[in-house]
Amino acid sequence: QMSAEGMQGMPEGMMQMMEQSLNSMCDGMAEKYEQAAAKQDLYEPALACYQSMAKQSCKTLHDETPECQRFGKLAEEYGN
Repeated sequence: QMSAEGMQGMPEGMMQMMEQSLNSMCDGMAEKYEQAAAKQDLYEPALACYQSMAKQSCKTLHDETPECQRFGKLAEEYGN
């Protein structure tokens, strides 16, 4: 479990790597959210995905939830 105190003692290179990783993940989520906002029928699946992600622990945050898998599939189908 990562805490703010634990992160303060982290080497600078490791902290930068974590920030880049989290920023990349957030950018990807924001891009999918923008798709959903533009396409109203994707709004509810997008919301369910983000709510399921909020319940994840830091350890499992990279694991895609069933709600996010469903949203990803719907977003892909919508684009085709």
